[in-house]
Amino acid sequence: MEWSLIAQIIVALIVAVVFNCIFLYGYKKISGFSGKNGRFLCGKVFVRSIYYLLTLFIWVIAVTFILQLINNQVFFGAFSGEISVCKKVVIILLSVRLLFICVKNIEHRYVDKKFDETTVHLISQLMRIVIVVVVVLAALQTFGVPISSVIAFGGVGGIILGFAAKDMLSNFFGVFMIHLDRPFSIGDLIKSPDRNIEGYVEYIGWRLTKIRTLDKQPLYVPNSIFSTIAVQNLSRMTNRRVYATIMIRHEDVLKISSITREIREMLENNSEIDSDNIIMVYLFEFGQFSLNIYIDAYTKTTNRKKFEVIREDIFIKAVGIIHKNGANLAFPIFHSEISKEI
Repeated sequence: MEWSLIAQIIVALIVAVVFNCIFLYGYKKISGFSGKNGRFLCGKVFVRSIYYLLTLFIWVIAVTFILQLINNQVFFGAFSGEISVCKKVVIILLSVRLLFICVKNIEHRYVDKKFDETTVHLISQLMRIVIVVVVVLAALQTFGVPISSVIAFGGVGGIILGFAAKDMLSNFFGVFMIHLDRPFSIGDLIKSPDRNIEGYVEYIGWRLTKIRTLDKQPLYVPNSIFSTIAVQNLSRMTNRRVYATIMIRHEDVLKISSITREIREMLENNSEIDSDNIIMVYLFEFGQFSLNIYIDAYTKTTNRKKFEVIREDIFIKAVGIIHKNGANLAFPIFHSEISKEI
């Protein structure tokens, strides 16, 4: 009996090794094909993951078969139930992992095809939830738990869970509002005047949105927050605004007219300034120490670095126009009187 058991174990191991070699051969062939053909759906990472999972699946079958043989011939079937349950659990976990790999591969594939990353991410998350729910229900049915009872309990449990986790549910529905209203997408630069929030959106999850601030720190914001605050999407601006106040000395009041006219002409002739938007250069205030001129114009570019270069050039040219007209910038002057009696 012992030699018969050893022979069956050896046969099971040989069969597992043979299937493992077959999968290895297929993996090398398919991996080589996917490397040559860039349009192949799977890709090397996906093929490698499938190969590892199938190999693990074969060895799980082989090991459970060997354990079942030992149980039947040595322990007379005392652990058959436990072995069967372990086998089902491992197979279910491997199946879930395989489906998750498929979803992840499809997600990366569509992102590479320049589909909207936020929408693809949401759909992939929904697919994962569906997979988990279906697998859990199938597992319960496999283990003899009536699905109808689970669904009935889920109705009552859902109400209790709703009261206990209302913040989590508000975040869950908040992510749907983000995807429906589309105030921002992954990669956008956003800012909130209501909260200290400013940075690039890196990830939109079920509960949190990850934002990389301008000083490169990660900021995690609950999704429900976005339904109660105003959000500025700086990545969707059409122009950047050049707005500044120039202070001129009071004694140069007669030169203000020519200064404002020349600065306005300089802006109108600047190819980087959007002439479709209003260009304003006017004297607007008699200050305590100066005559205040404001400049208001819009650049064509929204790139921040290029905008800073354009704005610097405008300011330097404006100062040159002021000096050319014999005027100068103002600064605070304090007058004091000294008594002659001292």
